[in-house]
Formats: sequence, structure tokens, C-alpha cells
Amino acid sequence: MDIAAGSPFPPATPLTPEVSGRAIPWTPRDVLVGLLLFIGTFLVLPLPVAVPLALFFEPDSRPFLIISIAVSVPIYLAIAGIAARMTFVKYGGGWNLLGILPATRRTLGWALVAFLAAMAVSFAYGWFIQIPGLEFLHQKCADQVPESIRSDRLLLVMSAFLAVIFAPVCEELYFRGFVFPGLARAWGPAAGIAASGILFGSAHMLGNPALYKSVIQFSAIGIVFAVAYWKSGNIFSTILAHFTFNLMGIILIASTTCQD
Repeated sequence: MDIAAGSPFPPATPLTPEVSGRAIPWTPRDVLVGLLLFIGTFLVLPLPVAVPLALFFEPDSRPFLIISIAVSVPIYLAIAGIAARMTFVKYGGGWNLLGILPATRRTLGWALVAFLAAMAVSFAYGWFIQIPGLEFLHQKCADQVPESIRSDRLLLVMSAFLAVIFAPVCEELYFRGFVFPGLARAWGPAAGIAASGILFGSAHMLGNPALYKSVIQFSAIGIVFAVAYWKSGNIFSTILAHFTFNLMGIILIASTTCQD
């Protein structure tokens, strides 16, 4: 007997796939649209400001850098907005779909694990690029934070605020809260973790093309954070880890003199 044809009840609707115990209604197609919007945000949003800046100020001048850093704030907010638009705004729900839940001891525990693992990745990568033939992967200090910013207190504070406050929150909501679950629901956690980590590492070149040498390092850190989010189910675990990691980097830059 054909059960589907003979039963008076309609066939059950497939359950929405879950990741980290949370139903994920958005799909890899939504992630693809979100990635295109992400790229467009970095390429299009700064144009109304970038063109006048290029005409009236030198690239290393203080006004140019102040305005450039300030423009990064709406870009980061737009990234978080894309994550919201492609998830709970489109499918219904709230910020909890992106992992915003009350922090617990488990959350803090995974935050510590993610931070220590990210530091371990950085030290391992620093050792790795010392191998003969791999020196070309060494990222110069000036590529990460130009001397014109390091030597100016206001510019350094503005850069620090951007890196320590906006980057951890907005990047985690986008890459861990949105990209990873959308890929993992279709491809499985392992593939979602790897793909979202690589996308995270590669995305840093949009903001600063000179960081291409650090793509491997940032991708590995992205993978670490994706694992932490998968295990904890709470975005605050990776936001805290990301915040602490970036804070340590800013402190190191501010307290030392770069030689390259």
C-alpha cells in the first residue's frame, strides 16, 4: 500500500536542520548572498568618502587616516546588519538565532579555550614561517599598523577601539553566528568549520590587502573560533576570545617598537 497516497494525513514536513542545538532556517544560498553583500559593503560603502579623501588629502595624512578609521565603523555595523537580515529578519525569530544567549560558566570556559588556542596558533605560525624558504610569509609590522598610526595617540586609540570593540562583535555575529551554521546545516560541522574559517581569514584582505601574508594564520584562528562556537552554542564565547586576542595584539603594538 502506498502510505503517502492512502494516508488521510499529509506527509510530515522535514525538520529544520540544527547546529549546536539551534534550528538553522537559513541555507548555503543565503550565505552566498550574504557573502556577496559583505564584499559589496567593503567595495561600495566607502566610495562616497574615499573619492573626496583621495582628492584633498595625502594617504598618510592625519585627516585622511582619521576619516578612514571612522568610516570603518558603519562598515562593521553593516556586516552585523547583513547577518541579521539573512537570518532572523528573513526567517523570523530574534538575535538568539545568531547565538546571543545569556553567558554561563560553559560560555566563559569555551572563551578561555578559544583564546588560548588562538594564541597557540599565532605562536605556531610564527615558528612555522621561520622555516627556510617560508620567510616570504612574514607579515611586516607596518603592514598591520602603519607607523603613521602607531606614532599618533589619537589614531592608535581609534584603531584600538575599532579592533577591540567593533571587530569582535560584528565579525563573530557574521562569520560564526551566520556563515558557519548556514554552511554546517548542509555540509556538516567539519566542512562548515573549515569553510567559515577560510572565509574569515580571506576577508581580512578586503579591509587591508597587505594582510595577504596572514591569511593562513587568520584562517586557522577562524577555525578555532568556529569550533568554540559549535561546542558552546553561545556567540559570547567567541566574542570574548576575539576581544581578548585583539586587545593583546593592540597592547603589544602600543608597547613595543616595530623594526620592520
